[in-house]
Amino acid sequence: MVNFEKLIQTINQYSLSYHKANVELLSLASEVGVIREEEKAKIPSHINVIMISAVGRLKETAHSSILQHLLRNQLILDSFVKTILGIDNIKVRVKNVRTAEQDRIDVSIYEKGLCVIIENKVNDAVEQPGQIYRYVELALEAGYSEEQILVLYLNSTHRTKPSDFSLTKDGYRIPKIVEDNIIVKDYSHDIYNWLIELITFIPENEKYLLSALCQYIDYLEEYFYLTDKYEIMKERIKSTISDNILKGLSDENDVDFSQRLSVLKEASENLQQLLDGVNDMINTLAVKKDAVQIQIELSKSNFDLIDLKEFGYEQDNFGVKIDINGKGGYMAYGYGDKEYIGFAFDTATLTKTEITYLNRVFKKFGKENYGEEEIWPCWNYIGETTLLNEFSNFVQYVHDLSLNDDKCMIKFR
Repeated sequence: MVNFEKLIQTINQYSLSYHKANVELLSLASEVGVIREEEKAKIPSHINVIMISAVGRLKETAHSSILQHLLRNQLILDSFVKTILGIDNIKVRVKNVRTAEQDRIDVSIYEKGLCVIIENKVNDAVEQPGQIYRYVELALEAGYSEEQILVLYLNSTHRTKPSDFSLTKDGYRIPKIVEDNIIVKDYSHDIYNWLIELITFIPENEKYLLSALCQYIDYLEEYFYLTDKYEIMKERIKSTISDNILKGLSDENDVDFSQRLSVLKEASENLQQLLDGVNDMINTLAVKKDAVQIQIELSKSNFDLIDLKEFGYEQDNFGVKIDINGKGGYMAYGYGDKEYIGFAFDTATLTKTEITYLNRVFKKFGKENYGEEEIWPCWNYIGETTLLNEFSNFVQYVHDLSLNDDKCMIKFR
C-alpha cells in the first residue's frame, strides 16, 4: 500500500532542496511574474472563447486536434505541406490525415510514399522515453521506407530538437536518415505566421473556418504575448534581466557585446536546467498526486493501491492485487508516452486460455489489447477520460464481475 505520510514528506523535502539550489533564478522568475501581472492588469478586457473554455490554457491534445481538423481542408493542407514541411513534389490528400492521437501520435499523415509524424510540444511537455522511436517503428511496420518518414517536432517558442531520451529505446536509435530529416518548428513563430498567411486566402464564404482561425490566432497572440500591447511588459522584463544578470556590463566595458552574450548564454543554460528540473518535478508530483487520489477512490471499496516498483515493475506503475486461477498479478496503471491501464502478470506463467480470458474481460470493459508484453499480457492507453476515472471504473468493473459471475477466473487478494 502507498505510504501517504512518507509520500508527503518526500514531496516537501524535494521541493525544499530544489528551491534552495535555484533560489536566485526563482527569485528573478517571481519578479518577472509580478511585472507580467502588473502590465496585463493595465490592458483592456479581452474575450477569447478558446481561452475561456480551456480555463486559461489549452492542453497539447487540444492543439493537436485543432491542427488535425485544419488539415482536413485541402487548401490548408496544401499550404501546410509546402510552408511548414517544405514539400512541393508530393500531393498529400485530406483522406490520409489520420485522426489526432491515432496510435497515440499527436497528428500523423499516412500518404502514399510519405509518412508525416507530428509531435506537439506546444506546452513544453516533458519528453517520454522512446517516444519518437516508437512512432518511427510504427511507420516502418506500416511499410514506409526510412526515406519516406518525416518527423515534424513542434515546440513552443524555441527550436530545440528531440533528445536521445525520445529518439532511442533499449539501446536502439531511430534510423540516421530519419533523424537527419527531422523538421523542428515552433508555435510562436512558425505556426503563428503560417496561420496569419492562411487568413489571406481562405474564401470569405467560409465564415466559420475564418472565425475559428481568428480565435485561434488570437489565442496564440495572448498566450505567447505576440502583439504590440505587450511591448512595455517585454521592455520591463528585459530591464529586470539586465539589472539582475548583466550587472556592471555596458557598451563602455563590453564594446563587442561578447561578455554580455556569454553571461546570457550561461544564464539560458541554467534556466533550461531549471525548467527541465521543474518539468521533471511536475511530472513526479503529478504521479504522486494521481496515486493519492486513486487510493482515496479505491478505499471506498476497501482496495489498497500497491506501488509496483517493489515487484520489478517500473517506478511509475501502481496496481491492485488480483490472481487468475491462483496465479498472482495486478490490475495496474502506468505512464509511457500516455497513461495506460491493464492486467500486469508474468505473462510467461499464464496459459493461452488465461490470456484469452483477460483479453475478453478487457474488451467487455471497452478496451482492446494494445499488445501482449512480458509483464503486461493485456493493456492499452486510457483515451480521453482521466486516469482516476478510467482505473477506478476498471477495478470496479472487474470486481463486480468476480462477485457475480461464477465462471470468472479473476479473484481479488
